[in-house]
Amino acid sequence: MSIVRYTNKKTGQVALYESTSYYDPETKQSRPRRKYLGIEDPETGKLIPSFRTN
Repeated sequence: MSIVRYTNKKTGQVALYESTSYYDPETKQSRPRRKYLGIEDPETGKLIPSFRTN
C-alpha cells in the first residue's frame, strides 16, 4: 500500500490516492486499486480529506 500523487497540469492541484496492488489472473499481470483520499493543501502540504463515497 502506498500513497500516489497526481498533479493537474491546468490547475496545479495535487490529488492523493491510496494504491494497493492485486493480481489479475485474466491478464496475468499486477494491477493497482486506487482509493481517492482528497487533495493536498498547497501551503502546508497536508491532506484535505474528501467526503466522496466511491
